[in-house]
Amino acid sequence: MRKVLSVAIAVALVAIFAIVPVQAQAPPGCPPPVPGQSYNCTVHLNNVTMGFPVAPIVCPDGSTVPGGFLILTVANGVFHITINTAGDEWDTGTIEGGLVFVSSAGITYTGHFVQWFGDSFNNQNAVSQFTATYVATGSDGSRLLLHMDFHLGSSATSSGPGEIVFFAKITC
Repeated sequence: MRKVLSVAIAVALVAIFAIVPVQAQAPPGCPPPVPGQSYNCTVHLNNVTMGFPVAPIVCPDGSTVPGGFLILTVANGVFHITINTAGDEWDTGTIEGGLVFVSSAGITYTGHFVQWFGDSFNNQNAVSQFTATYVATGSDGSRLLLHMDFHLGSSATSSGPGEIVFFAKITC
């Protein structure tokens, strides 16, 4: 449970800093936005490979997804951003493809992943969401399933800063 809490706190901090209004930056492959003008850009991704170490995750049922090294190969992906003339922003992205996970126990898992995120914010409200699913079969015949949902939102009230809502749900 401590690992789940650590992941949730890290995601919350990233999301908090991501939703603080700043000068909008163009994603790779998009021209820079011009302040005060509406803006739309869509980027398509494929054949992108990334790898990184992962820490073990303790699941709500007490089981553990082991730590190891994860390699994701994006087969299909799309990212879209819209900014209106008031500076309100919406963005979303989805990627999916194959995965290879070499666990610290020496078992190699191969399978599929899907990740989605979405954000929207204006000068008073913000929401950031992320969901991901990883499904794989191990070299020993075992199965790996991990699904994560994260949500962080804030809204202003007439009397000042509003309510912050955060939740994280992990299923293994």
